[in-house]
Amino acid sequence: MSRLDNCLTAIVGDKLPIETARKTFFFLLGIAVMLIVIALPSPSPFYKGEEAIPLTANAKIVMAVLCFAVIQWMTEAIPFPATSLCLIVFLHILGVASFDKLVTLGFGNNVLLFLMGAMGEIEPGHVHAGLQHLPQDALPVRGRTEGAHDLCLSHK
Repeated sequence: MSRLDNCLTAIVGDKLPIETARKTFFFLLGIAVMLIVIALPSPSPFYKGEEAIPLTANAKIVMAVLCFAVIQWMTEAIPFPATSLCLIVFLHILGVASFDKLVTLGFGNNVLLFLMGAMGEIEPGHVHAGLQHLPQDALPVRGRTEGAHDLCLSHK
């Protein structure tokens, strides 16, 4: 058991399973880090030649929400789709953009929908280099793989 598990067990006892306590801890940690980043003072502007480029309030909020997302992705406290929905909700609640605009920018892009559809159709057993089909095309019998461990002929 790790130190974190020991601390969480001491706090929640037998009321919650340790995995639920761990996920709750990291979810709340992500929210706390997000709020801390928002509360930090803005840094001095970045200078590109003579031009000053300040960090806007919206940019700081976006960085804070990104910190939340990274913590959720690294710890898997909540599933990835739930994290992406949380990002949209947080950006809307914190006033970065309207909900309609966030949904349109995030999910309304035709290229993104195409890639999501294409990736949804690709499975590990479907990816082949091409030469493995030569023996399969020469034989009248077709095999089908059941998984990565199965050494059957590749399917078509």
